[in-house]
Amino acid sequence: MLLRIGLCDDTQEDLNILAEHFNHYLFKNDIDIEVRQFTSGAELVRAHERSEFHIIMLDIEMPGQSGL
Repeated sequence: MLLRIGLCDDTQEDLNILAEHFNHYLFKNDIDIEVRQFTSGAELVRAHERSEFHIIMLDIEMPGQSGL
């Protein structure tokens, strides 16, 4: 099974750090993953409507649509 993960943060550096941690842990444990990064809540919502994520990690304080 492919584990689909959506990460949303308005800071690209934070997104890269989170993605690196997920990729490292899941590769080490032989889990198939797809990690997608988003810089706005609206982008993440549109992508989730097309193909649902199993895990979503959100930054709470973002311009526009917040992580709440």
